[in-house]
Amino acid sequence: MDESGVAPSVARIADRLTGLLRDSTDLVRATVREEVQDVMRRVVALAIAGIAAFIGLLFLANALSLYLSRPLGRPGGFLIVAIVFLLAAGVTVLVAGRSGGKNV
Repeated sequence: MDESGVAPSVARIADRLTGLLRDSTDLVRATVREEVQDVMRRVVALAIAGIAAFIGLLFLANALSLYLSRPLGRPGGFLIVAIVFLLAAGVTVLVAGRSGGKNV
């Protein structure tokens, strides 16, 4: 067997494998980069939506409090709305506590 022909062949195969590994690594990096950018866009969109929903909830709570203040007086209307929010928060904590380590 001619060893002078085997060594260059092994070197070519090693070079090709190195190139394939490099290309695969670059492809994985590009894919991960795209996925991270997509997740960041979604996080920003959800944050903006959450802020808008929170502001809307504040307006809704204020309007409901003012509506209830007609028959109950201003402190009574705001107190009723505050109690409803506190009860909703308590139920949320209880449900989250019962789920334990499960994803909510």
